[in-house]
Amino acid sequence: MKSEKNAAFTLIELLVVVLIIGILAAVTVPQYQTAVRKTKYMSVLPLARSIVDAERQYYMANGVYTLDFDDLNIALPSQFSGTGAVRDDREGTNFILASNANGQGARVQFDAVAGDDIFMIWLFSGELRCYVSKGKENNLCLALGGRLNEGDFGNFDVYNLSF
Repeated sequence: MKSEKNAAFTLIELLVVVLIIGILAAVTVPQYQTAVRKTKYMSVLPLARSIVDAERQYYMANGVYTLDFDDLNIALPSQFSGTGAVRDDREGTNFILASNANGQGARVQFDAVAGDDIFMIWLFSGELRCYVSKGKENNLCLALGGRLNEGDFGNFDVYNLSF
């Protein structure tokens, strides 16, 4: 009598396959999330640059910076709404114009991922900085080519970016 051989997988073989898939997912998912966040920030950099340039033109014409996007000679994409702070409700991107009390030093602050621990500030002097809460993951700033700034910035680690 011939014995029929069972053509099924053993439980051990299935567990090994599940273990390998789990290890691959644990390695690739964080890299994927960083790549998605980097893409979102890279997509808003041209708009931030345009805001900085428009703010510089406003300063040259008026001697002070403005905190109102309506004062700038720039057309924001239709999905943005607001004046001093604009928000893209579709993507969760925020842009904020900020200035010190005398209107001489100003910046565009933006975050591309709502609720993120990271935000960027483009100073009108031309510097672009990536701010991360101390003790938080800084993969995004590093992925954008950031170099750690050794200055004291309170509760933040600051990375200088070049664009």
